[in-house]
Amino acid sequence: MKRVIVNADDFGLHPAVTAGVLRAAESGIVSSTTVLANLCPDRDLKTLRQSGLACGLHVNLVEGAPVTGTEGLEPILDGNGKFKGIWLLARAATLRQLDADRLLEEVWVQTRVLLDAGIRVVHLDGHQHAHLLPVVSDVTAQVARKIGASGVRLTREPLRFAPVMWKATLKKLLILLFAQTAARKFAACGLRMPTAFFGIALLESRDPRRLVEKILARLPEGVTEIALHLAAGDCLDASTGHLAHWARTLDALLEMDFAQALADAGGVLTTFAEIDAVHKPSKTDDRTCCASPLPKTHGGQTE
Repeated sequence: MKRVIVNADDFGLHPAVTAGVLRAAESGIVSSTTVLANLCPDRDLKTLRQSGLACGLHVNLVEGAPVTGTEGLEPILDGNGKFKGIWLLARAATLRQLDADRLLEEVWVQTRVLLDAGIRVVHLDGHQHAHLLPVVSDVTAQVARKIGASGVRLTREPLRFAPVMWKATLKKLLILLFAQTAARKFAACGLRMPTAFFGIALLESRDPRRLVEKILARLPEGVTEIALHLAAGDCLDASTGHLAHWARTLDALLEMDFAQALADAGGVLTTFAEIDAVHKPSKTDDRTCCASPLPKTHGGQTE
């Protein structure tokens, strides 16, 4: 059977993104979204809960400010106490400069933002795929397992090289280097992972509709995740021009008959909560995955 998770990333990043995700959900294009808990306003969390859309945490150690304060996170912050970006995080993770307990605390409280808003967290992934990095992948697996989340994203996109999309190809290759190790950690925790992933190429595609149609036409057996970045064009302004491509992607998908294209491919829309586990952990695996207790307090925030 060909089952497809269509996940809209970055819910809460900007009002245009939030509106775009909700429009796509209403149109039956997306089956789930992942939320930037440290950036998402409370009113949007309420709207998301009421929408009934399946939700996950977009683990964010890349953009905005941490929800637990700056102490202990200085290696990945700028002078204003904001996350400094994926390259600094990747460097710190590779050089083992990250405090695992402190990262666990931050990701745990990000998760609690959603849980406390009444949102069930069915899976985790990472903003700019940060959840695959060393240390961050351990923390992601631990939090997912502790809250009973169904699965995690495994970013292993086919390396189909096209000269005009060389940046996407390089990004896929770099991510693959971390994904192999992360996959073993996620499997040891019994977390569910799709067997195929597409999304990086869509960020650079000049014709997102055509690329989505190609992806659907070539769906492999098993579970495929398609990650979309969407925005509502009528909610953009001069300061959000960088989201214009996301708006074009949404418009292109709304113009096509997505449900029919999926049906023609023999695919069925699903969520992480509905896919089968790829591995059931032994008692040893479970102890390894969840060895450290989750933090209870920090900076006045309680569990």
